[in-house]
Amino acid sequence: MPNILSPCTWEMSAAQLITPTTSQLAVVNAIQSAVTSSTNWTVNATGTSTIGAKWVEIKPSNVNSLYRDYRILIVERVNTSTNRGFISASGDGSAFNSTANVYFLFCPDGGAAHVTFTPNNLETASDVYVGTRYKSGSTAMWATIDV
Repeated sequence: MPNILSPCTWEMSAAQLITPTTSQLAVVNAIQSAVTSSTNWTVNATGTSTIGAKWVEIKPSNVNSLYRDYRILIVERVNTSTNRGFISASGDGSAFNSTANVYFLFCPDGGAAHVTFTPNNLETASDVYVGTRYKSGSTAMWATIDV
């Protein structure tokens, strides 16, 4: 009988490793996990877009914070670009409809009463945060995390 307290060697095959080649689901799940364990941020909502891409909306944990209306939307993939642009810091080499990035949208008034969060608009030309005052003209400004 082997000694269960003695050191043992574990081997992992390639089939057990997470290798996202068509999406960034593992990255979005890792971000959600980090936010869940944070004391400053909390997951406000999560779901999937019409193409099946996961999204996570986060907000500040303190409901009395000056920043309580801040929302950050993190999306595994965004399949449309109409009325959307990239902020200059992430625009280099970034493109919508790509599986090489994780997309995020910062909306300072996303939790305000005059704004409606509409996740069904992720794959349309419409704004995800309907009523927001923070856009560059008529364009919502997105950013990417290159993975």
